[in-house]
Amino acid sequence: MRTVRLALVLSLLGLVVAAPAFTARYPRVLSDAIAKAYAPRKVHTNSFCYQHIHNRLYVLADVNYVSNDKAGSVAFQWIETNGWFAMWRDGKVLPAVPKSERAHVRALMKTLHRECPMEPGPRYS
Repeated sequence: MRTVRLALVLSLLGLVVAAPAFTARYPRVLSDAIAKAYAPRKVHTNSFCYQHIHNRLYVLADVNYVSNDKAGSVAFQWIETNGWFAMWRDGKVLPAVPKSERAHVRALMKTLHRECPMEPGPRYS
């Protein structure tokens, strides 16, 4: 009986320790977010540009598909409590964006493309 109680306590302790991982909805590392946005296909990140627009952080990344070297782009918004939210990929608003926000995302992408011309320069890493 003592072994069962100990196992139960240890499993509950494991859940408490893992709780922050369960609440993280989006990847917190940009390279992981890019890989997840294009999964299961592999991409190579060429450059990316960080921009603060209306006190929010956005990233526009320029990528190439590994299999055929086709160019693409993906955009993310940093959500402080959750991580990088993918909102745009290869010219289209992603389905995770609520329908009421899609027009706003399209306008935001015009601003991002204007601010981030995707040419090598001081803004890129």
